[in-house]
Amino acid sequence: MNKLKMKKFYGPFAMLGAAILLAIVGMVASTIRDNMSGLETPMFTERRLIETEEHGLLSVRYIEFMNDELPNRFGFSYEELRTANWLVEELAAIGFSQDLITVQAFSRADAIAAMLHYGPELVFGLALTQIGTNSPFYEAGLRADEMSQNIILTIPGISDEVIVVGAHYDSVMFPSASDNASGVALLLESASRMLEVDNYYTIQYVFFGAEEVGLAGVYYYIASLSHAEHENIVAMINADILLEGDGLFLGAGYYAGGEIGANPVTSVFNLLSINPAQNQITQTWDDLAVMLSDSHDDLDFISDPYVTLATSDHIAFLHYGHTVVVFVGMDMIDGWYDLGRGITSPTSGMIPLLHSSRDDFHYINENFPGRMERNMRGFSLLLEEMLLVNYE
Repeated sequence: MNKLKMKKFYGPFAMLGAAILLAIVGMVASTIRDNMSGLETPMFTERRLIETEEHGLLSVRYIEFMNDELPNRFGFSYEELRTANWLVEELAAIGFSQDLITVQAFSRADAIAAMLHYGPELVFGLALTQIGTNSPFYEAGLRADEMSQNIILTIPGISDEVIVVGAHYDSVMFPSASDNASGVALLLESASRMLEVDNYYTIQYVFFGAEEVGLAGVYYYIASLSHAEHENIVAMINADILLEGDGLFLGAGYYAGGEIGANPVTSVFNLLSINPAQNQITQTWDDLAVMLSDSHDDLDFISDPYVTLATSDHIAFLHYGHTVVVFVGMDMIDGWYDLGRGITSPTSGMIPLLHSSRDDFHYINENFPGRMERNMRGFSLLLEEMLLVNYE
């Protein structure tokens, strides 16, 4: 593993570009605030220096804050918009200049078009067509303009090659601590820790909107990239549902165009015409997980490419050909990944909190004490290692 400690260089052209981008971002952010229609944005007051703080503790505070102050973040709703505005303000409060923060707004129609054009599983997009004034969620605050947005933080590196780190910030109509305040919290803590780090790769943190209604935000993001920008992506790291259980799962792979990859579950992927293969990057991720498991008695990472089948934002990158990894916290079930025993549909046993009132910070803390701190510490440590490695 090679951790690089190099200084960033910001030349006059970069400064000029930043000034132009600042003006653009300022206009977009102003538009979002104008659309807030007087909605009040809560303030996170538990931010503090974390250089000497144990990994994961800041994430836990963020989860509790979003759980209590920003619940019911349904896609295309005013609550989702309020959360987006908070993310922009929080990233600025952490210490990032406005020129590094982009608000990528999109309409429901834009998302449907991107989904139908780029989405291999059209069924994911069906939920989008049902959102409108007749939706049962309209009374819960669906926006009249049917808009959503991705929030993007770009931290320049020595290289202009990009590692995308993603998590969706929308939710179903519950506090949704695990799905997916946990992923958002992980990204916010990671960004806080990377603020003063000399990173080799450019890191782009993307907080995706409208995931629960059909992966709308990620497919709009994918559609917005040029061919050159796609070629510039090294890998995509996705964090979603980190508190369902005590198992620290990571599923890594890339779509090899039908070629069978080196993994134990190719028969399942063949059924779905998806064959995530392994490469140098996924092997490095596995090695990092093993290293952390060996050096921390309470951490036991479980690497299984089957997890890449989880329906989340990494799917869009996987089908486009990018190397991906998804973090998921869930309980292990005997034989869950043992296809020889015919267990291929374990959903009911491994997601006891998902999309229910039990997906609540206080319920999880009371019924599963210590899980939140342990899981967030483990995933925070692993993400940091992944971002500091030189994959060349």
